[in-house]
Amino acid sequence: MDYFVGLDVSLRSIAVCVIDEGGKAILERSVACEIDDIAGCLSNLPIENIRIGFEAGAMSQHLFFGLRAAGCGLRAAGCGPLASTWSVWKRGK
Repeated sequence: MDYFVGLDVSLRSIAVCVIDEGGKAILERSVACEIDDIAGCLSNLPIENIRIGFEAGAMSQHLFFGLRAAGCGLRAAGCGPLASTWSVWKRGK
């Protein structure tokens, strides 16, 4: 089963939300904005196939390379679908 991790990033903390394929929330937690804290939070989960997403911003490069080095198996992904969704949502307003 695939699991999806969303990271809501701020300067001091990161909100972590993990959902399964069906959209059921498995974990919701706030951790310090440190790679070790995020990786530790994810390593406690009994899941092996996770996909991590976070918005592009000032911390993106740090998070991407730090989490990948910590063994979280990140791959770069484009944000085109998000941009398309945003433009459709804006048109509907």
